[in-house]
Amino acid sequence: MESCSKDHDNCVPSIPTSLPTRVLDVGLGDGSDIVRIRETHSEIGKYAALSYCWGGPQPVMLTKGTYMSMTMGFELSTLPMTLRDAVRVTRDLKLNYLWIDALCIIQDDWKDKEHELAAMAAIYKNAYITIAASSANTCREGFLQTRHARNSRYPQPTNQRAWCLQERLLSPRVVMFGTYELIWQCQKGQHVAGGTGDSYLPGSERLNPAFFDPSKSITKEDFYDSWLEIVADYSRRHLSFESDKLVAVSAIASEFQRLSDGDIYLAGLWKRELIKWLSWMVDPSQLKPFGSQRLMPRPSKYIAPSWSWASVNGTVCIGCAWREKQFYAEIIRCGITVLDQSLPTGQVTAGVLELRGPLKQMRWTGQTHFKLFKETDPNSEALGKAFMDADESIPDIVYCLRVYKDSGLIMVEKSDSMTYTRVGRFEVWVVSVCDAWFEGCMVQTIILL
Repeated sequence: MESCSKDHDNCVPSIPTSLPTRVLDVGLGDGSDIVRIRETHSEIGKYAALSYCWGGPQPVMLTKGTYMSMTMGFELSTLPMTLRDAVRVTRDLKLNYLWIDALCIIQDDWKDKEHELAAMAAIYKNAYITIAASSANTCREGFLQTRHARNSRYPQPTNQRAWCLQERLLSPRVVMFGTYELIWQCQKGQHVAGGTGDSYLPGSERLNPAFFDPSKSITKEDFYDSWLEIVADYSRRHLSFESDKLVAVSAIASEFQRLSDGDIYLAGLWKRELIKWLSWMVDPSQLKPFGSQRLMPRPSKYIAPSWSWASVNGTVCIGCAWREKQFYAEIIRCGITVLDQSLPTGQVTAGVLELRGPLKQMRWTGQTHFKLFKETDPNSEALGKAFMDADESIPDIVYCLRVYKDSGLIMVEKSDSMTYTRVGRFEVWVVSVCDAWFEGCMVQTIILL
C-alpha cells in the first residue's frame, strides 16, 4: 500500500480527502474494544471502506433507534465476524476510520439512504483502501482465516454479488481476502500473495485511468466498450432485492455520466449508442441443449422499460449489432422518468421509446426456430431464430420490427394501438431472406414501453 501511494504514477495520489457523512471510529491506539459511529461534518482524513456480502438481514445496523447508542460507543464484540475482521485490518493499516454501509447509513431513513446512495461513487473513490471480504458468504463468517495456496481460481462470494462490482471498480486500491489467495489490486496491476505467484500481473477488471485522474481522457470506443463489459459482468450477479437492479450500478453510471461528453443515460443504456444496443439479448450461454432456452421470469415489479436489459433477470450481452452501419429503424424520441431526482442514474418508474421502421405481424407458435414463409409454403425450412427475453406467456400474435439488416425486435401489442412491449429478439440467417420477408411491409411509427 505504501509503495502504491508513493511510487505508482497511474494511481490516485493518496492525499487526505473529505470523510463520508459517517464513519466507524475503530479506536486506533486507545487499547479498548469500544468502537463508535462518528458524524464527520466533512472533515479531512483517510479511511478504509468495506466491500462484503450481507448474506441476509444484518444483526447490527444503524437505525433511528440505534443511532444514539452507536454514536456513544459500543463493544466491538457485538459486530458480526466479517465486520470485526474489517476493524482489525483497518487498525493494522494504522487507519482510524472505516466505512461500512450497514453501520454508516441510517437503514430505516429513506432520505438518508437517498443522500448516501448519491454519494456512493465518491465514498469508494475517496477511500484510501477498500477491504474486500471476498471469501465470506455472509457478514457472520469472517475472512481472516488461514489460507492454503491452491493453483486455481475459486468463485468468490463477492464476485457474485451485484453491489460489490461498483465497490471494487470505483476503489483506487483494493485488498481482496479470498479463499485461497490474498490479492492486492490498484491501477498499476494486481499482486497475488499466497497463491500461484508473487509478482505484479497486468491489471484486469478495473476502470480506465481517466475515471481517477482528471488529466487523462478516454476515447469514445473505450468508454462504450467498458460499459458493455460492466453490463455483462453486472447482469450475471445476484441481488437480494429486484428493485436494486439499477441502483446497485448507479454509482458507476454516474461516473460514466461525468465522462460521457454530454451523452444521456437511459436505464442502463446510453442514448448515442441506443439504436445499436437495442440488440441486447439474454446470454446465449444460458441456452439448454436442443435449442430450448433456460430463461428466468421477469421481475415481479417494474424495474425498467422493456427495451432496457435491466427489465429482465439473468446475464445479458449488449452490442450484438455493435459494428452495424446501416439501420432499418430510427429513433424518434426516448426518455425515462426517475424515482429520485437526486439519483438520476438510479431507479426508474417509466420509460418510452418511439421508433419508426418496417413492422411485420407474425403468428407465434412457441418455437424458437421459426419458418418465415410458412403461410405460403408450409413445408419451408426454418430460416430464423427467436431469442426470447424471459420465461413468460406470449400471445398468438407478435410483431417484428426490423432494426438491422438481418435482425430486430419481437414485440407484443398493448391495449393501446401502436404501443408495444419488447419480448425478444429475432435473427434471420440470410440477409436476402430477411429482405424478402419484410418485402411489402409498411414503415410504421410505434411506441415501445
